[in-house]
Amino acid sequence: MHTRFIALLRGINVGGQKIIKMADLKRMFEEAGFLNVVTYIQSGNVVFDAPHPDAEPLRREIESMLKTHLTYDVPTLVRPRAEFRKTIAGNPYPALAEGDVRKVSVTMLESDPTSATVATLPTVSGTDELRVIGRDVYILHLAYGDTKLNNNFIEKKLGIRATTRNWATICKLAEL
Repeated sequence: MHTRFIALLRGINVGGQKIIKMADLKRMFEEAGFLNVVTYIQSGNVVFDAPHPDAEPLRREIESMLKTHLTYDVPTLVRPRAEFRKTIAGNPYPALAEGDVRKVSVTMLESDPTSATVATLPTVSGTDELRVIGRDVYILHLAYGDTKLNNNFIEKKLGIRATTRNWATICKLAEL
């Protein structure tokens, strides 16, 4: 029995740095023995099947594989696809008010934050808002590139590795 997983690579193909072609990334995963590998857009999203249900050893294996092939570290978050579906179901902003031009992004955390560190996060910054639910930080924003509630800010406040994807990408990855 195989489990469907989603790997989110952090910091690749951004601003001309750490360029990885998705065809090469797919080939790396296939050569490592993963099945039904699909990449989605250039930001380092890989959906694949693996023979065991535990994400943590997969994360370590994938990070090691990437370091070997690319010669630099690529922080990677791995979750079962079922968790992505829970993330979608748990969206605290499922229907924005008519005329609201804000969008939703999700910062996915590598581990559960403590209630003490969550309490250090502001819930509002200008027109932007955030809500922490389990290992997901939902961000409601006008433009992610302009929000102060970004990935680096959240990582620093919580002390947990994370990566962020927009709502459309989260939903598409859960389908693949």
